Amino acid sequence: RPDPTCPRAPHRSWRGDPGARPPHRIQRGTPAPQERAPRWRRHPPPSPPAPPGLCARGLAVGESKGRRQTPVPSQRVPGPADKLIVRAMTGYDGAIPSGNSIAAMNLLKLTRITGEIKWAEMADKTFKVFSNEINRVPSGSTSMVTAFLFEYDQPKEIVVVGSGSDPATQDALIRMKTEYVPGKILLFKDTDKLFPDLSPLAKWTATQETIDDKVTFYVCQDFSCKIPTTDIKQALTFIHE
Repeated sequence: RPDPTCPRAPHRSWRGDPGARPPHRIQRGTPAPQERAPRWRRHPPPSPPAPPGLCARGLAVGESKGRRQTPVPSQRVPGPADKLIVRAMTGYDGAIPSGNSIAAMNLLKLTRITGEIKWAEMADKTFKVFSNEINRVPSGSTSMVTAFLFEYDQPKEIVVVGSGSDPATQDALIRMKTEYVPGKILLFKDTDKLFPDLSPLAKWTATQETIDDKVTFYVCQDFSCKIPTTDIKQALTFIHE
């Protein structure tokens, strides 16, 4: 189907061309005369050069399906979305979760890691924007609901303080990682470093140190920590309370 936005090359007709003859009318029972076609009919002239404005389909002016097509890079045709003032936001979670749902979960985790409430306030605004959509079709916003439940269940912050080169510390970290606790934030403070990397990020862990140079566990909830312990079983009991 021809593109209406693409101008066509002028059609060359036999009328007005002294070198061409009108087509013969074939009468019934009379064979058409076999004449040699004019040179310009045997070898069509080259297509005229394309104007500055190219067609949307990437073909130069004068090209058709019957001729040899030369690909020409086409310009982008502006669509209806280019006229929008703002981009539409979506909270629908299909096979791939929406970006807003993942952002809300990351903001809540940042709050638990850094102790700064501003990230939780940004996540709360995201929940309010999509609250009507969530109430109408909860199954279409599963990741958003998961992020909301993460904060609603009051996750626990677990800080493990110890030497990174000590095998006991590594065993304790593996045990904490494999323990099934849906809402938990696990942080590790390495005492081998003179300036631990965790302290500038989570300033609320600056005063947490080891007890008798042993691996020490701090189990906190809403940044209110229980007594530190070096017994991993006692730490797990605090976590599951």
